[in-house]
Amino acid sequence: MRYITKRGSPQQFEDWKTQMGRRATYKDLSHKGSMHVKNVVKESLIDEQLGLCCYCGISIDAENVHIEHFIPQIDCPARQLDYHNLHASCQGKKIHISQFEDELNFCGHSKGRWYDPQLTVSPLDPECEKYFLYGYDGTMEAQPGNVAAVETIRRLGLDTYLPTILRKAAIDAVLSSIDLSDPDTSEIDSWISFFQTPQSNNLPSFSYIIIQVLQSLK
Repeated sequence: MRYITKRGSPQQFEDWKTQMGRRATYKDLSHKGSMHVKNVVKESLIDEQLGLCCYCGISIDAENVHIEHFIPQIDCPARQLDYHNLHASCQGKKIHISQFEDELNFCGHSKGRWYDPQLTVSPLDPECEKYFLYGYDGTMEAQPGNVAAVETIRRLGLDTYLPTILRKAAIDAVLSSIDLSDPDTSEIDSWISFFQTPQSNNLPSFSYIIIQVLQSLK
């Protein structure tokens, strides 16, 4: 999970809410005349997240993302149109090939309507990146003693087979290009800089995870 700095709500979204009035619901965004506003919200969320899923960190775009209510709308209708409560989550296993059909889902589709203010780690928590640790083999675990991180990993399916092998593939691709026997860490530093620097306002998949792994090599 990567810390997200929320920006202001898109003006078109705020204008739409004003026009619709107090009875507006999130479902209203899916009506034919409002889909353009929903797309504006989606693009804004993707942009502020630098093109990464709010939970697992895989690359996202308008075709493989859904708008995620961090506090579920069914349990807190008052926040269903609160931009601060909206994130962009990947489609989990739905974006991948059918051989993983029986694998547990992950990210927003796994989280569903689960929310516990004491146990749900939020990507809006400035410290959230420190709560999770990653191995060279793509494994993910909670920071020792962090009960909320343990439960968040479980509920979001972040340690299941598919996200694990996707992380491993991304990590392997970088490590295979580095001479790990060389005491000079300049090459590692260059890779870290690469994964810290957005290109066209996008970071590569799992960039912050790869950075953590690379920093452990120094």
